[in-house]
Amino acid sequence: MLSKFHIFTGFFMTKSSGDHKGSVQEVRTWSPAEQFAPLATTFGRRLLLCVGSASLVAIGANFGGITSFLLGVSPKNGRDLKLDVLYDPIGGYSRCIDTNEGFEFIYLAKWFGDQTLLYRAMDKNRI
Repeated sequence: MLSKFHIFTGFFMTKSSGDHKGSVQEVRTWSPAEQFAPLATTFGRRLLLCVGSASLVAIGANFGGITSFLLGVSPKNGRDLKLDVLYDPIGGYSRCIDTNEGFEFIYLAKWFGDQTLLYRAMDKNRI
């Protein structure tokens, strides 16, 4: 029994109707590697496209903090592009922008809030 990866080469004779001599021809079947060689380039292109797309989605979604890490390598570029509004924090700082009110400020990522305002709110609630 032949395996599916076996290359079969056989011979057979053909006879034309008016000729007494037969001619010998060789028949060759292709191996799967030879059959699917044109598909290999398509597969490689599709694999590259899928890996590239998945990488872009991972970076865009900050999957596993990879975008924050990449922006932390060069925080100045991330701040110049104002990416610290989308991806917190870059280099330990975040940014707040309000174009309607016309202000923009950078603050520590671990900053909770202004304690003076917090104490005033607590005093108002006590009264």
